Amino acid sequence: MDGMLKNMNGTIPNVAASGSPSQEGAAMHSSAVQSATAQTGASGQQQNPAFLGLSVDQLAGLSVDEIKGNKVAITMLLHYYTQLSEENTSLRNERNTLSTYVTGYQQKKSDARIGAVFSAVSTVLMGFGVNLLTGDAPKLYGMSLFIPAIIMMVVGLWFSLREEEA
Repeated sequence: MDGMLKNMNGTIPNVAASGSPSQEGAAMHSSAVQSATAQTGASGQQQNPAFLGLSVDQLAGLSVDEIKGNKVAITMLLHYYTQLSEENTSLRNERNTLSTYVTGYQQKKSDARIGAVFSAVSTVLMGFGVNLLTGDAPKLYGMSLFIPAIIMMVVGLWFSLREEEA
């Protein structure tokens, strides 16, 4: 219990004439247990209101009456708030990172689709071009389909394999 009563710099804060920090911490813990026991119904479930999973009646496991004028409880509450704030910042950063990944994957998926369409169309044009080049038709007709098919194949490969600039 003494570990919870230490300030952020590792020292135990001064307690008013009410007693030692461990006695006061034990008193806060026992009163928090009593108030939690009083809030449970016959079914054993807590009936206190909650907002987003957090109790509105108690802050960091302490009621408002326990916090009022209690330096140790206020220090614990501030420490709890700091932890939640740091966790919130960390979660926001992780969300932004994952959002960036999702955007990149969507762009890559779109580029792959465009590349696939270019490749499919170029394959069909290349087939007709080769048939016209090897048949009795004038070579100009075959070349007019074969050269654009080669260009479309290169463009399709470029879309499929290009790297995203940062």
